[in-house]
Amino acid sequence: MTYETYPLSALAIAEENVRHASRPDDGIQALAQMIAATGLQQPLCGYKRGRTKLLIYDGRRRLLALQHLASEDRLPKDCLDGIPCRIGSKAEARAASLGAGLGAKGFHPTEAFRQFAALIEEGQTVPDIAKRFSLSEREVEQRLRLARLAPQIFDAFAEDAITLEQAMAYALIDDPDRQMRVFETGGTDLPARMIRRQLTDGETPGTDKRVRLVGLAAYEAAGGRVRRDLFADEDDLSGVTLLDEGLLDDLTRARLLEVETVLGAEGWSWVKASVHADHDLYQTHGRERPERQPLPADAQQERDALVARRDALAGTAEHEDELDDEAWAEIERLDAALDDLDAQHTAYSPEDLARGGAMVSIRPDGSLDIVRGLVPRKALTPKAEKPALPHGVHRQLTERASQALARDLASHAETADLLLTAVMAQAAWSYGPITGMGLSGEMPRFTDGGTLPPDEALAARIDAAKAQVGRTLAETVENVAALADDQRAGLRQLALACLLDLSEMRGDARSEDGRSLGSLLARRMGTDLTRHWQPDDIYFRRLSRDQIVTALTEMGVPTKGLQKAKKADLVPVAARKAQEAGWLPEPLRFAHAPDGAAG
Repeated sequence: MTYETYPLSALAIAEENVRHASRPDDGIQALAQMIAATGLQQPLCGYKRGRTKLLIYDGRRRLLALQHLASEDRLPKDCLDGIPCRIGSKAEARAASLGAGLGAKGFHPTEAFRQFAALIEEGQTVPDIAKRFSLSEREVEQRLRLARLAPQIFDAFAEDAITLEQAMAYALIDDPDRQMRVFETGGTDLPARMIRRQLTDGETPGTDKRVRLVGLAAYEAAGGRVRRDLFADEDDLSGVTLLDEGLLDDLTRARLLEVETVLGAEGWSWVKASVHADHDLYQTHGRERPERQPLPADAQQERDALVARRDALAGTAEHEDELDDEAWAEIERLDAALDDLDAQHTAYSPEDLARGGAMVSIRPDGSLDIVRGLVPRKALTPKAEKPALPHGVHRQLTERASQALARDLASHAETADLLLTAVMAQAAWSYGPITGMGLSGEMPRFTDGGTLPPDEALAARIDAAKAQVGRTLAETVENVAALADDQRAGLRQLALACLLDLSEMRGDARSEDGRSLGSLLARRMGTDLTRHWQPDDIYFRRLSRDQIVTALTEMGVPTKGLQKAKKADLVPVAARKAQEAGWLPEPLRFAHAPDGAAG
């Protein structure tokens, strides 16, 4: 490499210079002042173009400072006869400039992205670039992906109109058209998590419980295509999107079929396996438990030995809190061994197998939830009398009760915190479903006829709360951590309110546990259901004439003359009397406690 002097007018910034398109920064004047005082301490680097031009690929700021001094006729003496330059080649210009810029102050990432893309166009490979700049191949691929952003998005990032996090979110997919559809809709203010959500709308995330069940490796081994987020951890399923949902469904069905076959071999009369639990089945079926069987002699001896060992350890101290950690750990191990031994010697009776079945569903973590011993309620209890109301009417009334309690719960922080604590404890240490709370990952789905009149203020609060939910639980935790205490309390209230479900499918399948919870909440909150809904003409038209007469009798209307009246005449009378008396149908009354002490 040689050194020559060039007149200032012959120098220009090379396009390979990583900052050739950048705006001059505020430090140019200060740099010019230093050069004027001490001279040019470091030569510029460039390559020749033609006979007279030298294009500078390293020294852009020094060149701008010299041009500034020349405009004021203040060039230092050592530059009056020419600017000292080190002469390089065009081939090494881009890499040399990029290497100098990567660690420089004020170096915008987009400048590197452009240059990495240019190196690829010149024929260099990802491994070559990674080795040259001491980067991993993944880091190079990340920069190349960002260089391929839709031009308008890339420019927005270069101008700092969007953040690096937003740019990486757009780079989740290598499709500029889809990127622009989201960008044009959300503009520069759309959070990164919402960008990712909109780009992957309708696709299957790697965190889907079906993926956790069959395994990502098995899906890929079967030919399934995936798209990986280059900016997520390589072992993080939240950074993976599955592109062949049909194949995933086939693999899931095959895995569930295997379980169905095993359960069928146990002797059950039916087995239902599905991705989501059929909660309606709990309304029509009860549960039989396996019976403990006599232990064989060797198993009984083993059990006696475990019990003796446990009792001996527990008896080493007068009080349980005097036991050390090692003793407690051994006791817990012995308890687990006893539970496992007892579980091995339980069995369902032949009658239960003949009339009962099993349900299989997938938990959010991908494990299987197997519920055995489901038996139709009519086989468990005496035949119920004919319901007082049509089943559809009964269901819609209990749906209204659920929504009324939910609306009150959204305004009662103390009751919401109480319920949240109870639900968490029940979920952690109880067996079976939690009646009254939809914890399956889906909000309750009420029928059209069972919905209350719209509450626009509450709907707006719920929409605002939904914005705190990220693509992963980790993102949601970060969002919640940024909230004030009162905002977190409001979020808890709304989430619980949206999960509350005390509806009953049929009038002859009452949920006593659900009604008990509803009554408790209503008493604590002083819920007045008549504020949310009262029977009207539409309701009474769905009843039979005899059912309307029964309702009027409950309202205190004299029965004389009612028996001969036509249904069409009774409907408006019943609606008016219900309004006057504040009367509610029986399926709603468990959630009505206007005199309760609000929590």
